[in-house]
Amino acid sequence: MNKNAHHKKEGIDLGSNMIFGEPTDYFSEFTYFMILEDIDWDAQFYFYYRITDDHYIQIAYGLDDKRHSICAQYQKTNQDLKINLKEMLIKYMKDNRFYGGYLYFVESNLFTECEFTSIIESIKNELEALKGQARILKTPFIDFLEKTNFNPKPTGNNKHSWTIGCPNADGKHFLMISTLNDEWGCGYCKRKGDLEDFKNWLQELDRKKLTQFVKEINTDNDLSDKMKKWWFNRY
Repeated sequence: MNKNAHHKKEGIDLGSNMIFGEPTDYFSEFTYFMILEDIDWDAQFYFYYRITDDHYIQIAYGLDDKRHSICAQYQKTNQDLKINLKEMLIKYMKDNRFYGGYLYFVESNLFTECEFTSIIESIKNELEALKGQARILKTPFIDFLEKTNFNPKPTGNNKHSWTIGCPNADGKHFLMISTLNDEWGCGYCKRKGDLEDFKNWLQELDRKKLTQFVKEINTDNDLSDKMKKWWFNRY
């Protein structure tokens, strides 16, 4: 069997199998090395690694050791396997923590609990440092968001990255802001632009809500809780 990487890309894939391929047919080539736990969902994730013939290291995981997917792939460096896996885990944990938070150590045949804890602490320290830099580099866009009660927060992804609850979803999903060029974007709503574009979008959303408000007060039914909340916040 060809034991090369399915794709030559390097990076992190949070469970889509779209980047590095579906590992089911060759999962026997992977070696177990760790179990981590999401204590909020009482779920355990089993982690495995594979070294390909073309010198890539892949990390795969499966919820409760089922339906495994490749979550990371990088070319192997001259350092030993444990160091390679550690660097890959750091990259994976950084990306995953924004969506699923930090996982907790259960067991490993490569890492001690102390070593894993130090990995998480190093990530947290780096993120806090980047958040601090972001606050120092605040821009007029962030000032506007604070004054209009959007409660912007630095993400820690880099020193320019901020986030707010999307105004088109009552905060149910997030909108990202980059202060590098004071630009924003919402992947869910497929909207993006600069500060003026954001202000125009807010006016557009407000007009839609006002139209809905008028429709509701012209009926015999009481205003919905959603409309009451919007009207209260508007004034």
